[in-house]
Parts: sequence; structure tokens; C-alpha cells
Amino acid sequence: MPARDPDPRLSELMFDTCVLGVDPGVARLGPDPMDAAFTAEVLAGILAAHGRQQLKGVLRDQSVIAGIGNAYSDEILHAARLLPFRKRASLADEEVDALYAATRHTLAEAITVLRERVPPTFERQVRDFLAARIAACERAGIARERLVADPGFGFGKTVEHNLTLLKRLPELCLPGVPLLAGWSRKSSLGRLTGRDTGGRMAGSLAAALLALLGGAKILRVHDVKETRDLVMVWDAWSRA
Repeated sequence: MPARDPDPRLSELMFDTCVLGVDPGVARLGPDPMDAAFTAEVLAGILAAHGRQQLKGVLRDQSVIAGIGNAYSDEILHAARLLPFRKRASLADEEVDALYAATRHTLAEAITVLRERVPPTFERQVRDFLAARIAACERAGIARERLVADPGFGFGKTVEHNLTLLKRLPELCLPGVPLLAGWSRKSSLGRLTGRDTGGRMAGSLAAALLALLGGAKILRVHDVKETRDLVMVWDAWSRA
């Protein structure tokens, strides 16, 4: 995707690493449907807020609900026995409950399959995918310096997958394309620490530091001020 300019509030950071706060193109993702805070009531509220949209359109929109997309929207609707063009206004309460149950069950099954084993070539597969997409962008006329590579921490991946990518992040770095790491408040941090979304700052900062050490140049974060302090200390240490 084309790179965006960093948050102007952080322009005083005079080094290569950018910290992105609330950026419409990168950070605006919907709630994680596998997070404990994602209840049937939350789903009902989301559907009510997008009452004029078809169900499939709501499910596949990553800015509304993260992590479903095209990959699982059809399977979820099939499991809930709902037609994709149905709208919220036409749904009975029990149908909303069925959609919630189907969402959780379908994604839980997908995670179980993935969790069995992290392939030994997993990071190579991710790197090859990123390289292929960069090449496709260049063929389409998008200059390499306008691109950012995001390995997609948390999307369709288990805690083990995410930790593997974080540990092997240097192997994902591609010439001329900065690497973005988005660990902030992710559900993987909740599973590792037992903290809910609001209590994951320390874990987010730890993951951000590990990403910087692994070569990440852009961090997608929620806690901008605290992450800025971390980056400044890391930068001073790296230059000492």
C-alpha cells in the first residue's frame, strides 16, 4: 500500500523510525472478533450502526470488524444460515445471536487448525508474499519508495505465529521498503498476559521495542506518547 506521511505531531523525532498514531489508512481497524470484549451485544451494535449495508459487506470490511474479510465472511454466513444480502433491519434477535455464534465458532476452528504447528518456512512464506505484492505494485506503476510492508501481526495468525514472525523479523526486511509492525493492544498480548484491551500498554511497548530491534521502521500504535518515549530511549541506545 502507498506509504503515508507520519503524524505531524511527531515531526520532532529526528530519526528514521516513524511512530504512527491514529492514522485512517493504517490504524483504523475494527474490533477483534475473537477478543473477550467482542460480545453478541457488540456485534448487534455494529450491525445497527451499519443497518443499511448488506451483511456480507459489513463482515468483509476490516475497518468495521477486523480479521474476517473475504476469507471467512461466506463461511460465517453459511454457518449462520443467513443470505449475504440481508440487512440488519430484517434480522430477528435470534438471527443476530446465530451470526455471533457462527463468527466465533468459524474463526475458532480456523485458529485451531493453524495452532497445531508453525511451519518451519513460515516466515519465508510471509516474506515471499510481501515481495510478490511489492513487485505487483511496481508493475502497476507505484514507486517502491511509496510502499510499506506489513506482515499482518494478528490477522489469521495464532500467538505462536505472531511470536515467530516477531523473532524472525530481520528476515522479513526487504530492500527499500520500510517494515511496519502493529502489535498495539492485539489479542495475542491479551492471551500472553491475561490483560484486557485497556491493560495491554506494557505488553504493547515490549512488543514495539522487540519490533524495533528486529528492523521495523514504522509502528502502528494507540499509546503515542508512551511509545514516543520508548523510541527516543531506543534511538539513544542504538546511537551510543
